[in-house]
Amino acid sequence: MNHARFQSLIKQLYSTVSELEKMFPGRHFTPDGHMVGSIGECLVADAYGLNLQTASNKGFDATSENGLKVEIKATQSNRVAFRSCPEHAIVIKIDKSGTFEEIYNGSGARVFEHFTGKPLPSNGQYQISISKLKQLQGLVPSEEVLPQVEQTGETMTESTRHHNTQVLTNNGFKQFSNTTVFFKEEISVISPSVAQNSTGGYWFDLRKVNLDRLSTNAYLLVRVVPDQFILIALSDIKSLITEELMDNRPHSGDVWGVKMDFDNSNCKVQLYSNKDSTTRVYCNVLTVDSVIKALRSL
Repeated sequence: MNHARFQSLIKQLYSTVSELEKMFPGRHFTPDGHMVGSIGECLVADAYGLNLQTASNKGFDATSENGLKVEIKATQSNRVAFRSCPEHAIVIKIDKSGTFEEIYNGSGARVFEHFTGKPLPSNGQYQISISKLKQLQGLVPSEEVLPQVEQTGETMTESTRHHNTQVLTNNGFKQFSNTTVFFKEEISVISPSVAQNSTGGYWFDLRKVNLDRLSTNAYLLVRVVPDQFILIALSDIKSLITEELMDNRPHSGDVWGVKMDFDNSNCKVQLYSNKDSTTRVYCNVLTVDSVIKALRSL
């Protein structure tokens, strides 16, 4: 998708609304209903690198690269409504310029705890205020938040998710369904997205459900920034994916969180568990050309 063109169209839409309201004082042309819902779903899918489902899909609107089911709620007012408990929810508030503010990004179960003991309204939808969702966001751990992808250039091919996919598929690897797992004959690669925390550090998750799909000849491919990658045999990081270091999260199941420290002077990176920083694995940082050459030699 042409990211720049999409953003331009959304801004044009809201600019037209503003012009019409100036032309006809007292009349409101603000998009609402299905239009706001569709705009919000597309804004979020674009910003977070999600795969949109068919319109009015029951229970969720999009999926992440890890298969996480995401319900997207967009509003221009002070509340949103839920019919059922989603696996993950992203709630945004769209402003008059066509940009948005992230209100909530976390487990749907946390939102639905707020409705415990309350009768279901006659319209079948529980409502929750934006202010309450902002309070709930403060309870969301960083590893639960779906990160926004980078937007560099006109298309999303430079995002973490799509750049990994492009490098792998251009070199003969086929993606397994909508997962982070790729195969080329007897070789398998797991290639998770990388997130950046508030202090500037990088981390990624390895879900057990995806690790279990890998062949015995398996590798980890991580793209950190547009032209820097890590490629390492999965057997070389087995000390970071032990049972003792495993987490269990409501939306991801069994998962290992891995953090990264960079030594730019030596073009190396240290990988270590988010639960224990004492055990570290060192690997080289590769350029795009270097990682392509390495993939072809596997």
